[in-house]
Amino acid sequence: MKTEMISNRLPENLKKKKKMRIREAKSFCKERRKIKKRRKVVLDMINGNKVYFALPGKDLKKHYYDMSPVIENKFEDYPFEKIWDDMVNISIILGDDLFKKVLVILYRMAYLIDYDIVDGLVRFNPNDEIKNTIFMVQKEIDKNKLDYNFEEMLTFIDLLSWNEDMRYNYKKIKKKRGRVKCIYGIMRVTATYRDFYLSIVNGKKIDIRPLYELTQAFVRGHGMVDWKEDDLFNYLSQYLIK
Repeated sequence: MKTEMISNRLPENLKKKKKMRIREAKSFCKERRKIKKRRKVVLDMINGNKVYFALPGKDLKKHYYDMSPVIENKFEDYPFEKIWDDMVNISIILGDDLFKKVLVILYRMAYLIDYDIVDGLVRFNPNDEIKNTIFMVQKEIDKNKLDYNFEEMLTFIDLLSWNEDMRYNYKKIKKKRGRVKCIYGIMRVTATYRDFYLSIVNGKKIDIRPLYELTQAFVRGHGMVDWKEDDLFNYLSQYLIK
């Protein structure tokens, strides 16, 4: 799962996918003008659950294109802190290598690397290695008797970050604002709390500085948090290529 890091500007093929997704979601919002409350289905999960955006979103007054991501019967009215909590609970049952592969999948999702254009729509189409990683994570979840569907969780993160692009990138594409920063935040929060938890469990010397730094980042980011490229690379150096 070696992955080349995206530095400086977005490559044109990735920028094209981002623009196509923004254009698609704008069409949802145009339809919204005719119907006050509606939902736009974008995917059907294998188990039959509908994946959709509820329109309009809760922050309509601040963000005209805001939408609410939903996976029926599971992810409905799901705040960021619940996603962080779920991801941390999953992360602590995974071995280091498998957990870092999960972060690499999220990194690739942030830049739409494993997304193909089919019939004019940009959709997640992972390769066999990524599918196997998702399978292995789900196997650990089931073995530990946790009530999570990891594929659905990744799908919800995809929708959540898609909406962040609609809030911040609908006029001009910026590399990190919107989708990328949203997913980077999920990655950093999960890694920070996992490492802190495991240091306690394993009886290691507790280093509380990463928690302080994370808190400061939340304050500076007004509720959103980033992950510096160098720190991200150092954490995932066995998989990321500069």
